[in-house]
Amino acid sequence: MKVKEYVDFAHFENDPHRQDVDLICIVGKPNGYVCADFITDCRRWQTAFRRFFNVLGSDPRFEGWDSTVYEAMLNGVWKDKEMVDDKYTGGWFWEVEDLDGRFYICLNVPGEVNV
Repeated sequence: MKVKEYVDFAHFENDPHRQDVDLICIVGKPNGYVCADFITDCRRWQTAFRRFFNVLGSDPRFEGWDSTVYEAMLNGVWKDKEMVDDKYTGGWFWEVEDLDGRFYICLNVPGEVNV
């Protein structure tokens, strides 16, 4: 599993390998957040989840999110975002998407890119 970090979305968009399977991309966002995303081939969300968080689990920016996401997924929740008064605040969000034999995982949290 490989990890690539990008200073911003423009650098991410210019990389022809940004959507490679089994590559975790971490992208800096202007609001002081980082977004990690990942595409992997597998049959079960648990396998995709494990692959993603086995790599990100030791990174303090993503620490603790594995238990939050896992518990939600066990209860059938496939995405969540920070809401205040029923409005998205532009803060954290995550989602897991089943693409029929391929999974996409995205996690957006406070932090900065380590480039």
